[in-house]
Amino acid sequence: MVSMTELLQHLPPQCLPESLGGLLPWDPGSWNCLLLPGRTGRPDPLDEVVLVLGDGQRGSVHKPVPGSMTLAQLMERVNTLGRHGVYEEYEEIRNEQPEGTFTISLAPVNRDRNRYGDVPCLDQTRVKLKRANWHDRSDYINASFMDGYLQKNAYIGTQGPMENTFQDFWQMVWEQNVLVIVMTTRVEEGGHRKCGQYWPLSPGSEASYGAVTVTNKAMDNHQHYRKTTLELRIHQVT
Repeated sequence: MVSMTELLQHLPPQCLPESLGGLLPWDPGSWNCLLLPGRTGRPDPLDEVVLVLGDGQRGSVHKPVPGSMTLAQLMERVNTLGRHGVYEEYEEIRNEQPEGTFTISLAPVNRDRNRYGDVPCLDQTRVKLKRANWHDRSDYINASFMDGYLQKNAYIGTQGPMENTFQDFWQMVWEQNVLVIVMTTRVEEGGHRKCGQYWPLSPGSEASYGAVTVTNKAMDNHQHYRKTTLELRIHQVT
């Protein structure tokens, strides 16, 4: 077994991804489909996790540090703070000046794609949509990559899709090989619209959003959540 720093001593840079010091562009989804195809030709979720983990050696992802809290200590702190204390701590963090810029998110051409004017995306971590041609007005969607535990860009955080961003949302889901969508809001809360109905609601129904057709295959109701199984198909838009 060799370390990552020793790979270039044994393999030419032309056959290694950029994340390992090589010359090949680093695209986890394409590498999965090329090297680890599943039965359906789509990347297996475990394969994707394993491949992306290779990018977690550069010290830019979350990892334990001296003085960090254990899970038990975190639970104790949350219980001690209470709901009001957690809100206050959140506001303190929210008011800190972020390290980055919001140029693209606040550009006039993209403002109607933001649900809230005070929740923009950092230029440095935003998800970029692929532009089919130069006529497309923007590669922007209000969505950001987030690191996981020892895993670079493990998640994507995004706003509740709006009617004018449904197509952008499903384009992102397809391009980023998203396997699980966790919706942490209701369509309406307290009489306020929090999210659009961006998926076909009834089992057996389908809807098209640009080049992506989404079919509701099944819906299972649980005590505290609802699980919906969706199938995506891509087609040529004329």
